Amino acid sequence: MRTPGLLVCAALTACSFGSPKSGETDPDADVTPGSDGKADAARCFGSGLGKLCLKAPPADARMLDGTLDTGVDGNCTEIIAVTGIDACVVAGTTVDVMNGKTLRVTGSRPLVIVASDSLRIAGDLNAGSTRATVGGGSSPAVLGPGAMGAACTPGAAPENDDGGGGGGAGGSFVGAGGAGGGGDTNNSAPPAGTSDGGTPAAAFSPTTLRAGCPGQTGGTAGTGSDAGTGGAGGGAVYLIAGVRIEISGHVAASGAGGLAGDDRGGAGGGGSGGMIGLDAPDLVISGIVTANGGGGGEGGVVTSTSTVSGANGTNTTTRAAGGAGGDGEGGDGGSGSAGTTGGADLAGGTGQNAAGGGGGGGGGAGYIYLKGTLMGTATFSPAPDVK
Repeated sequence: MRTPGLLVCAALTACSFGSPKSGETDPDADVTPGSDGKADAARCFGSGLGKLCLKAPPADARMLDGTLDTGVDGNCTEIIAVTGIDACVVAGTTVDVMNGKTLRVTGSRPLVIVASDSLRIAGDLNAGSTRATVGGGSSPAVLGPGAMGAACTPGAAPENDDGGGGGGAGGSFVGAGGAGGGGDTNNSAPPAGTSDGGTPAAAFSPTTLRAGCPGQTGGTAGTGSDAGTGGAGGGAVYLIAGVRIEISGHVAASGAGGLAGDDRGGAGGGGSGGMIGLDAPDLVISGIVTANGGGGGEGGVVTSTSTVSGANGTNTTTRAAGGAGGDGEGGDGGSGSAGTTGGADLAGGTGQNAAGGGGGGGGGAGYIYLKGTLMGTATFSPAPDVK
């Protein structure tokens, strides 16, 4: 079913994109015979990382809410390669997410929203990932746009051990994920010694439009043991406007929490935060923009089944909580990142060692990119990269 308020895709072939300046024609754009160049400039947008040319200038205002799956072609105005990555582009003369409304974004492609005039977010735009719930009434994980296909370098995987698997490391992005905790510290079952927790990949700054990185799945503890699955990284969303972007609400692309282990299985690491790009001449932001990492899960135990999964990345400047059951045998999960406007806390917390399964590491901070003149009393987590 088509989401109300979204354009039907008129063309599925990718447009070329360049670096047009205001009032200039994109040199790589397809030029309509007989055009004077101004029409071509009116369909090219972005001066930062996300630059693109539509097949035609936007003709209608858009009001967005509900759920948008970027993998459904009909939900996109066009599908355009931005920084070499196919993105679902939704375009309008003005684009609004009204106060009290929520646009929940999922799907296989990153989302790019383009307004030829102003783009206003007074409600909530959520491009984050969430973990599955466990126990009665469980629900599946929800992945932010592009999170499923994000290419990430893995760190060293956690070890398996019949006495307790190691915890998975958190996903890394601009902030490094936390290391997983070690398992079987009392050497209760083979192989000899403890099991090492996973180690995270190095932090990095992206040069393409992309989602965050998942946390590792924990190590197993033999037959009957269930290792916790790592949380997905946050999704990717890029907002572009020809005049201004106004955010008085909330834009989020936080990572998912890692699942707890069971029967001495190692816990999953939290996913990193994703990517949020804002590109307009004027950026008037009084709301909150967050791309935080998720918390690591608690390691599995034998004496209790009440292990706790890590919390999803927060929509504030506080860290996501790691899973903590408090029975002393499973390792508590590490907290997820939450970088403040001062740039602190970019890395995920380390999972705890345990006699059972090791705790999962917290997810690292994502990436917030700004291109334009920033105004207002914005709250960012982590601190943005201002160009």
